Amino acid sequence: MTAMSIQQQADDLHELIKGSRNLIADGRFVDISEVEQKMTRLFNTVSEHPEACLNVDVELLAGSLAHLMGELDNLETDLTRQHDSLNAEDTVAPKSAAAAYQS
Repeated sequence: MTAMSIQQQADDLHELIKGSRNLIADGRFVDISEVEQKMTRLFNTVSEHPEACLNVDVELLAGSLAHLMGELDNLETDLTRQHDSLNAEDTVAPKSAAAAYQS
């Protein structure tokens, strides 16, 4: 395991998150299970192979991982907004519901 492969995993995950956010922005739904799996794999790789980080610019790698965590937060925000907008669209005003039963 090398620092380059860890960085490549982080870059791939960043692209996947970016693609997911673009889909949400287009009003489409996303399955984030692949994001979750790749995130778990990345952090397991880092924790299981600390030797890969010995001869690297730790600040650069840490910055990359911190940026990735920020992107995950943004994805969570996007998903929450999408979920909230769905709930808002499903809400029926009480007068509208009552009128439907009076017809």
